[in-house]
Amino acid sequence: MKKIIMFLFSVVFISILASSCSTDSSFPAAVATTPGTIKKLIESAYYNGQVSTIEYNFNYESGNLNAINFGSNFKFEFTMDGNKISQVKTVSNNISSNINTILYEGTNLKSITNASSNEKSEFAHLNGLIATDRNFYGLSNGTWVLSSLKNFTINSASNVESTLYTFYQVSNQASKSSYEYDNKNHPFKNMNPYLRYILSYESFLSFGVNNLTKKFEYPSATATTSTQSHNYVYVYNQSNFPISIKKYGFSNNVLQSECIIEYN
Repeated sequence: MKKIIMFLFSVVFISILASSCSTDSSFPAAVATTPGTIKKLIESAYYNGQVSTIEYNFNYESGNLNAINFGSNFKFEFTMDGNKISQVKTVSNNISSNINTILYEGTNLKSITNASSNEKSEFAHLNGLIATDRNFYGLSNGTWVLSSLKNFTINSASNVESTLYTFYQVSNQASKSSYEYDNKNHPFKNMNPYLRYILSYESFLSFGVNNLTKKFEYPSATATTSTQSHNYVYVYNQSNFPISIKKYGFSNNVLQSECIIEYN
């Protein structure tokens, strides 16, 4: 069984359990009016000699994404308020099992609350980009307890340059990562701008303008010297959008995940 976490980069917002080891094609293909939007995404993750593959079909109505179908009988349903995503509902066998409510301050994402799991993420912005993500869990008395904090450093190209993670449930343990990018188009470039903060996949970072090519880890939150942990290999189409993404462990060059993307 593979646990798929749909967070921001991990910033997540939606968690699902999928036990499929093969793709499912029982859902209709995506229909959209905007060229360059994602039609289908197939991702495979490799672990301990096993592979889990899930096919995501993106469905649109009047140019807006209204659902993502995946697995055998799962889908995400999106509710729009103008051009903003106000709610994401997880549906299994036509039964809603998970509802995420999304709030904004002006054009900035403010919070995402999951009443089903009693979890919440709150965001702060700098120059219109997310600078911090605070994750909470709720107590029975209505109190929210801070469980983790992510601080993002954004570079001049509006990509995440580094991330500082602090985990308050593990003795305030902290870790640091940094990233390098290509200069090609991100898969979400023509998607709803808020979607990149809501969905995340194993093979690539949803949050950013370009595509991640290298990831580095630091031995401590205050260290200045890093070690490369991952390498990403891309195949692009004629419009410089990735159609194939492979994520490798850097030390052993082992393929950890790969993603195939089709566009409208």
